[in-house]
Amino acid sequence: MFAALARALGIPWLAVFDGDDEGQRYVQAIANRGFSREELAERCRSHDAEDLEAQLAASELGSEVREVLTELGVRDTANLTTDDLATQMRRDKTNCAALLAVRLRENPALVSCAPAFQAAIAQLRKLK
Repeated sequence: MFAALARALGIPWLAVFDGDDEGQRYVQAIANRGFSREELAERCRSHDAEDLEAQLAASELGSEVREVLTELGVRDTANLTTDDLATQMRRDKTNCAALLAVRLRENPALVSCAPAFQAAIAQLRKLK
């Protein structure tokens, strides 16, 4: 719905979906609204991982994720596997996202640790 609304209003858009079946269903839902294959290829991305939490836990931001989880009261985050980090993030998505966003805003150098996200943002800036 948002893609169709953005198109109707002339607003550039790019969507990043989880790498699971549900993410692919969202892409299909956009296709069902009359978007061409070329538009979908240009504007729809999927995480390499199953979902955003898994993507973040496996990324260069993993150490920040560990610190955020520690701040939220998760114990012994240094010994958690990447899968365990993602699981812990899923349990408190909103607070994890909020604390991670604060860290990224306060330390812009951290943004360079997420090249996939930087690429999506750079592409969005070029879209019309």
